[in-house]
Amino acid sequence: MAVLVLALCWLGLLLTPGAKAAEDEHMPHDNNQTTDGVQSLCQALDPSPQVQPFVEELTQPPVIDISTGQQLTLGVYKIKQKFHPDLPETTLYAYGTSQETASTPGPTLLATRGIESYVRWENHLNDSEHFLTVDHSIHWANPKSGGVPIVTHLHGGEVLSESDGYPDAWYTSAGELGPAFTTQNYTTEGAVVRSMTLSEYDDGNDNPTGSLLNGLRWRDPLTETPELNATEVWEIINLTEDAHPIHLHLVSFRVKSQQAFDAVRQANYNCSFFVPFPDPKSCFTEAPQKPELHHRGWKDTATVYPGKVTVFVVRWATQSGEQFSFDATSGPGYVWHCHILDHEDNDMMRPLKMMAANSSQLP
Repeated sequence: MAVLVLALCWLGLLLTPGAKAAEDEHMPHDNNQTTDGVQSLCQALDPSPQVQPFVEELTQPPVIDISTGQQLTLGVYKIKQKFHPDLPETTLYAYGTSQETASTPGPTLLATRGIESYVRWENHLNDSEHFLTVDHSIHWANPKSGGVPIVTHLHGGEVLSESDGYPDAWYTSAGELGPAFTTQNYTTEGAVVRSMTLSEYDDGNDNPTGSLLNGLRWRDPLTETPELNATEVWEIINLTEDAHPIHLHLVSFRVKSQQAFDAVRQANYNCSFFVPFPDPKSCFTEAPQKPELHHRGWKDTATVYPGKVTVFVVRWATQSGEQFSFDATSGPGYVWHCHILDHEDNDMMRPLKMMAANSSQLP
């Protein structure tokens, strides 16, 4: 960085209009001088203080073994850290397993060839904007609700592109996502997890209110492709003001929990569903609640209440666990929908297609 700044400063001098380089080639230069009213770039830079070098040993970053098969969670935190005893603390964004352990340099990750490792990257930066000056005239991530977006690239990692640190795959601590962000669920605990919304919209032209499942119409491309005999977790987020009886064709499910959230904060991107209650950054206003008595047991329809996340555990098989007596993967497939007539008829219905185990058609 110091070399880059120095180069820019000299470039600013070389390109200063009206500079008489030939006449002044033997004269000392003042990097902060002005020529014809044009100020050097270095005028805006604070000079580095003179300090005694080599008075402290270099900080040794902690070493974390990630070849254990267990997921490691590393977050980015705002910290203050001293780099020299004669200098004040410096504000930094740093990696660590917690606010207290975050440091620069961050931890060294010890991997073993041939053993898969799992690292979850979290953004805990709550600043409204980056504490350093950012030039917004060039390409930059600009969250609608502010915040400091991050995306992490791990040197030496052989990973899918969605986890490689693609510049537009950023995310903020409030849960706002960049255009290339792929999924929140990079790993699962033995079941596919699907997070889906219930939403309504009014086009302002006196047309019927549109009701959508996961923001999609009936004619949009197929997205629900469960694997035969698999178990999935469906997290259904009701962003509407209505209760919706959600019905799945062919199979039964269990209601695991219901959990209220702050719809106003969520609409303003001021919280995240991916931060658990009671963290202040969480959208949830309570811990997960057990389902009511009439929602317990195997169901093919359950009410998803407004302002709540209702979790279904769906088994794509018969209730007895036996094989279907027919080919459940044959076309045209099945559907899931709201069971209120004018809702399902106004696009609150989506196709689903059962896939054979290990099918190459799976998303």
